[in-house]
Amino acid sequence: MAETRYAARDISRTEILPVRRDWASVQMSYLESLRDMMQAWAALSRYVGKPGSTE
Repeated sequence: MAETRYAARDISRTEILPVRRDWASVQMSYLESLRDMMQAWAALSRYVGKPGSTE
């Protein structure tokens, strides 16, 4: 919504920058959560073996 308003020159750059910063923060938190999940999965997979393995 803010990007659309900025494109239409309805709001200034000083108003859009905090919105972009907050969105970037949300994306970074999401990516960090995915990384944590993948690290946990990698640690767990050492103990349960590879998928499709019969051992």
